[in-house]
Amino acid sequence: MMTIGRITGRDMTQIRVRTAETDVEVGEILVADDGGARFLLRVVNIVYGIEGGSDEWADRAAGSMIAADRVGGETVMHDEDRRLYNGLECTILGRIDDGFKRAKSLPRHFTPVRRADGTDLAVLAECMGPLSVGSLRSGSREIDLAVGLDPGEIPYHIGIFATTGMGKSNLMKVLASSMIGHGGCGMLILDPHGEYYDGGVSGKGLIHDPRRGRIQVYSSRDLSGPHRSIAISSREIEIEDLMNIYTFSRAQSDAFQSARRVYKDRWLDSLMRKEVNELANDLLGTQDVSLHVIKRRLANLFRSNILTEDATISMTGNIHRELSEGKVVLVDTSALGETEELLVSVVLARAVLNRNKESFLDPAKQGRSIPMLISIEEAQRVLYRPDEGRTRNIFAEIAREGRKFNTGLCAISQQPKLIDPEVLSQFNTHVILGLSDRKDREILRDSAKQDIGPLANEIQTLMAGEAVLTSPGRPFPIPLKVPLYEDVIPTDGGAEPKRRTDDLFY
Repeated sequence: MMTIGRITGRDMTQIRVRTAETDVEVGEILVADDGGARFLLRVVNIVYGIEGGSDEWADRAAGSMIAADRVGGETVMHDEDRRLYNGLECTILGRIDDGFKRAKSLPRHFTPVRRADGTDLAVLAECMGPLSVGSLRSGSREIDLAVGLDPGEIPYHIGIFATTGMGKSNLMKVLASSMIGHGGCGMLILDPHGEYYDGGVSGKGLIHDPRRGRIQVYSSRDLSGPHRSIAISSREIEIEDLMNIYTFSRAQSDAFQSARRVYKDRWLDSLMRKEVNELANDLLGTQDVSLHVIKRRLANLFRSNILTEDATISMTGNIHRELSEGKVVLVDTSALGETEELLVSVVLARAVLNRNKESFLDPAKQGRSIPMLISIEEAQRVLYRPDEGRTRNIFAEIAREGRKFNTGLCAISQQPKLIDPEVLSQFNTHVILGLSDRKDREILRDSAKQDIGPLANEIQTLMAGEAVLTSPGRPFPIPLKVPLYEDVIPTDGGAEPKRRTDDLFY
């Protein structure tokens, strides 16, 4: 490989390389060949260099050129290739010497530096899991090495962070495709925008994957292909679910507890159907004003047609079974209002966590459950800071203790600065696709399990589909290129016939 520069100095925290090449990019991975050892370097900044000169000399030279430009003259600079160069500021990623190792020494002065290739970086394959999310990237150049997550990482939570248009939805569809192909993990996608089913105008969706037998769709709207209607039994809703979507006074909360005690598993239906005077007689000590507020809010929920009083329906049970079979379950709530959409999300998330807890505590089921990932769009809505006057909800609970019960959370957000830092610190894996806001980058720098501080320039210059993955299971933050979902789904080898809503499973 061609030498593009030589090491000129600095220390263990930063290596400086002089190069005459003008196309070296921030984020490129370089190799310093020092005898039998290969040091991996990452370009984190690029500065101008002038041999034997200064910034003042450069300003004078530029002034002479400007004057010549005005009169149509020409400026000739002698030995330009030698006098002018770029300085590459690099971090040491490690060294390759019978495997990858942390670097505890420096390469020698003037060690030749070249671009890394697939042979140099093949050592990273041993830390990549089977759930592929893209290929290794060096600057803008792709390396033929798959970057993947391990199923064992799922319960330790994944954060996907990017500004609009950087490829969050595409990444999620790529991850879903890998999950479908693997079959050893369950994935629940809560989609409030309706962008995962058919891809909308931007491309293809999960419906276009020929492995549709491993995908189950629930929707609040009528879809063109196979799906089931969202229908949650009122007996599947717990008091804490309502607390997650509404703010209730102490008296109203006490009324719920009294109704639960008096009406048992029919408590929600009774609060909805019985008159206020009848409820007041049954729930001693409960004020009429509290009951009026409760009934008004419940009426709004029942009006949405996602709730049913049919006790034989168990959407939560069906979804958990499908996740246990290694399927991807898409719940499209795009036709619901924000309150109804949030209710569906918290009920399903709580049901998955609770059923996984039951499996964990059942000796007959221990070791038989598979990792399950619950993805939530606009995660800052539900992983908010506690000082906003709201109690933590089921998603924060999953972030804190889900790892014990094989339940992971995938938080997708444009604004990580709005997420509770304590909750964010529970996420072992971050996938950053580009963030323009400095505060967002600082929040992730402080919460990431690896040092991404030096990568500020690289993160700011990421193009759509380019990302940095940081996780304790990797030797350093991994630069990757996420492929288009349309390019990774298998060729249709005989798709299932299209059919309309299938509600017979109830």
